[in-house]
Amino acid sequence: MEAQGKKPAVQEATGQSGPVAAGKVRVPDMTGWPVRAAVRQAIELGVQPKVSGTGLLARQEPPPGGVVDRGASVVLVFEPAS
Repeated sequence: MEAQGKKPAVQEATGQSGPVAAGKVRVPDMTGWPVRAAVRQAIELGVQPKVSGTGLLARQEPPPGGVVDRGASVVLVFEPAS
């Protein structure tokens, strides 16, 4: 017996897909990266890293896959490795 009704709407996963408008950058998933590597990547992307804590990257804002203006701030929150 087949299910009746409408198909659910397709949702795009947040990830590194699709083109980004001029003057914008897509933030990669840097979770688990050390401070130096994450800061270097942010600078290479053309965004301003705002660092909090030490250790490995635990959270970032905007989240991975987020699109921001070049020159915008990206918050990088680090926590000691356990």
